[in-house]
Amino acid sequence: MVASGRLMGLLQTTTRTVPSGGVRTSCALPQRLVGNSNRAVSTFSSSNSTRPNRETLGSSLRMTFPSSNASSVRMRSNVSASDSVTEGEARASTPLPNWDIRVLYDGDCPLCLKEINFLKTRNEKYSTIDFVDLSAETYSPAENQNISFERGMETIHGILPNGAIITGVTVFRRLYEAVGLGWIYAFLKIPYVGPLADKVYDFWAFYRLPITGRPSLAVVLAARRLKKGDATSYCSTAEKECK
Repeated sequence: MVASGRLMGLLQTTTRTVPSGGVRTSCALPQRLVGNSNRAVSTFSSSNSTRPNRETLGSSLRMTFPSSNASSVRMRSNVSASDSVTEGEARASTPLPNWDIRVLYDGDCPLCLKEINFLKTRNEKYSTIDFVDLSAETYSPAENQNISFERGMETIHGILPNGAIITGVTVFRRLYEAVGLGWIYAFLKIPYVGPLADKVYDFWAFYRLPITGRPSLAVVLAARRLKKGDATSYCSTAEKECK
């Protein structure tokens, strides 16, 4: 009983010295805590006439305090862990490509191939460009951001690792930067020069087929469609070449 009285005195009032001014102050514990402690001490007093041991006292005191906070912490911890695993699995399932830019080029264009072959030679050192031939029978729009053969033939297209699509002279600038020759197209960064260069390239892209001695784009599209076993022509009825 003497030990119980001492324990009650310690639980009800805690005395500590405050550094400022050396004044001693007393801090009373919350009534709920005191009440729980009273019940714990009463249990010891009634069941043990001798001094309670440390293990029994600690076990009883832990039983008097609510455990909802601990369980909620464990639940939040479990949710966070599962979320992080899910994000990690998602990142692992979508690995980034090992190139800086993918270029879709016309493999049947002789002038285009000269530049592409030059870039391929440079790329042997850098391995930063992925070359995709539009004219190949195995070309798949689904694997190239749904860029169709017809759309790709209208102008040069590039695909970045994040899936963004770029066209025109910007593609050439990025290609040359990828193989350490970015200075060649550095002039495109000058204000108003880039848009002007795009217009010049668009003119070339539109007339490159007849300039290189090839049939019009409508005929090329129709021939490719027939080659794949589809008799439907891309050409309109106004195109005499496609009839």
